[in-house]
Amino acid sequence: QETIVDSVARNWPREQQYDRLLIKKNRLRARLEDAEEELRQKRERRVYVEGRRREELKEVEEDMFVDAEE
Repeated sequence: QETIVDSVARNWPREQQYDRLLIKKNRLRARLEDAEEELRQKRERRVYVEGRRREELKEVEEDMFVDAEE
């Protein structure tokens, strides 16, 4: 019959590996969340820039139309 000491000694490396993997998993999850946030911000910025370009194009087209009427 296995003693408690033997059981702990046998399970110790497995528990250590589990703890290391859990830490690694949490770090990867944090990196993923950071990357997703960065991507969200870039998309928002792109949408803003594209919207601003559309507004500028519309202003230029309106100016061209006014100039053509004169």
